[in-house]
Amino acid sequence: MVFLSSAFFVSGFTLLGAGLQELCFIIEDGFREVIDRLDIQSKTLDTQAKELRKRDETAYLNNWFDEAEIDLLESEKKNYQDFIVHQILGNIYYHHKKNYPKSLEYYQKAAKYATPVSKKHASNALICAGMVYYKLSRLSDAFQSTKMAMELLSEDSHVLYNHARYTAKMGHEFTGLLKECVYKDPKYLAIADTDNIFSDVKRQIKKLAEDLRNEKRNAVNNLIQKIDTAKREAKAVGINDCTSLDKQLAEMKRLCSLNSCLDFLKAEQIARNAYKESVEKWIKNKNTRLDELKSKEEICLRTLKWDWSDWAFFWLYIIDAIIAKVELNSIR
Repeated sequence: MVFLSSAFFVSGFTLLGAGLQELCFIIEDGFREVIDRLDIQSKTLDTQAKELRKRDETAYLNNWFDEAEIDLLESEKKNYQDFIVHQILGNIYYHHKKNYPKSLEYYQKAAKYATPVSKKHASNALICAGMVYYKLSRLSDAFQSTKMAMELLSEDSHVLYNHARYTAKMGHEFTGLLKECVYKDPKYLAIADTDNIFSDVKRQIKKLAEDLRNEKRNAVNNLIQKIDTAKREAKAVGINDCTSLDKQLAEMKRLCSLNSCLDFLKAEQIARNAYKESVEKWIKNKNTRLDELKSKEEICLRTLKWDWSDWAFFWLYIIDAIIAKVELNSIR
């Protein structure tokens, strides 16, 4: 299988870094083995069950898998709805004992009992079940499993990516799913390039990367123009300190010069944040200036009103005094 040049997706790569290599392994295996603890479920366990659960997790995290399996099975007897126990058992049977039918059984239990409580845990369990189905050459079931995960958590990048994998393998349109996933988490584009499941659709992934690169190049250029305009307007209303904005602009332009899809995605995020920051700063300053002008206007109006009334009363007093004096003289 021929992979696309990594530089096409992100500059500075000849090989994926350690972090992405680890993530690719996680994607390939379907689920990170570190288990998130769920406080809401822990509250439903009695003291004995909590102690046993704690011992289960300690054994598992220390790679004492045989001991962990014994304790976890005992935990299951005490609380058959404990989906964390089912998830860990599924991991043990899949990753360490290579008992795929057993791992599938426990991932399905985890999904079933997690669904009313935690969509995140339920969708992860369904993704793991899909991984096992695929391992057992049951592609249609793998597709249905991740489809169920999508119904629970359709906006999660990990769920989108995994459903895109089996959608592509089924021969269905998958680029919309992968595009949405990459929008949420750009690193998945580089991951897709190294994923064996996408080996038959490399041309579509390359086309997706090209389209995204062009789209994001235009988006970044438009944002940079808006930022430059906001910067000029900011200076016009007295904001002269644009040091932070200048640094962000320099970084955006550096990323754009690398001309890779992921770098444009990074530049776009910086541009959006910079634009929001600069415009908010400009609006705040403008509102402050408007408040100052309003205050001055009120002072001027008060002063003007006071001056007119003072002068009016003064001249009326003078005129009345003169008239009164003339009248007095005429009477005399």
